Amino acid sequence: RAWVVENVLELPALAKRLPYPVVLKPRWSSYWRGDRMIPGGGAAYVFGPDELLMKYHQIHASVPYPLIQAFVQGKGYGIYALFEHGKPRYLFAHERIRDLRPTGSGSVLRRSVAPDPLLTEYAVTLLEAVQWHGVAMVEFKWDRGRSAPVLMEINGRFWNSLPLAVAAGADFPRFLLEMEMGKLPMDPPPYEVGLLCRWLLGDCRHLLEVFRGAPKGWPAPFPGRWETLRAFLKFDRRGMVYDTFRWDDPLPELIEWLHFALSKAPRRLGSGKKGIFKNAKSV
Repeated sequence: RAWVVENVLELPALAKRLPYPVVLKPRWSSYWRGDRMIPGGGAAYVFGPDELLMKYHQIHASVPYPLIQAFVQGKGYGIYALFEHGKPRYLFAHERIRDLRPTGSGSVLRRSVAPDPLLTEYAVTLLEAVQWHGVAMVEFKWDRGRSAPVLMEINGRFWNSLPLAVAAGADFPRFLLEMEMGKLPMDPPPYEVGLLCRWLLGDCRHLLEVFRGAPKGWPAPFPGRWETLRAFLKFDRRGMVYDTFRWDDPLPELIEWLHFALSKAPRRLGSGKKGIFKNAKSV
């Protein structure tokens, strides 16, 4: 469920009626402000009317009119698809294991799985209805056995977890090129199920977020600190690949860490007034 604000003067009355917690999500991943591109930022979680007004106006000042969405519990699932003028040509699926932020964000560890029949039916129906052409990722949240799957969004582009698909044998960039050239086989090769793919820098940030602790009022289960640390230290698991790290080509990983250290880390450390380990005494 979502609420769309078209006039900020409507916001105070709406804030009193919402079923909290709710999620604020920028409408654009990147927003053009006349002379430069501004990152949309991630989702923000809100637990009351006053907090909604404050956070809404903060996001609105950079990226106008963020969406307000109902909070949904469950694990994240993605159906990756290659469509040709409304017809499915290739499908791939993954489940999220760890997100950069435990409260929800892009994944840092995910696993290739066989496409679930129900999620596949939903994703294919949606993309067929709009006569989709090209690649797309249909994202769901699902608390299996307790609720129906909930559609989160459709990314009509390549997705951040693309390295998992390519490593598993679902080479979507190549498949897309072959399809446009009329050379894609009628039955492209199957992919490997059960392959893990990890974004190492993001997983480090996930660990820090877990040690920071759950936000006040967080209504869902939150990862334990030592359990997360033990899982994080499993570097040499069989059947695991990395988004950017390769022993025979380590430079991309090094550059990614340098970029984070020089451009992003100073801003994040400067804004963290209470510190990463503010709740460490409760471990």
